Amino acid sequence: MRDSLYYLLQALGSLVVVVALIYAVYFGLRRLSHGGLPHRGQGIQVLESQHLGGGRWVYVIEVAGRVLVVGAGSEGLRTLAELSRDEYQEQSSSSEEQPSRADS
Repeated sequence: MRDSLYYLLQALGSLVVVVALIYAVYFGLRRLSHGGLPHRGQGIQVLESQHLGGGRWVYVIEVAGRVLVVGAGSEGLRTLAELSRDEYQEQSSSSEEQPSRADS
């Protein structure tokens, strides 16, 4: 009886460890996939991101000096637009100067 209890507790302990590892890997990958960590030094930098709901995202990224607007969802990635660095900076500065609809 003592051996059975020991093996049961050992099995439960192992299960807890495996579930904890799966949990850690899942949330770690989720954070990485949504731009949670900077990508500096790899030639790719996430400049902005916006969650649209339903597992859909829009990212503004810089790759090799090009600024791309990319849509991400369950279907994969799609390039929505390409801007020059100057166009992006102009758009960013003009959107900061204009009050949002919520402010008016």
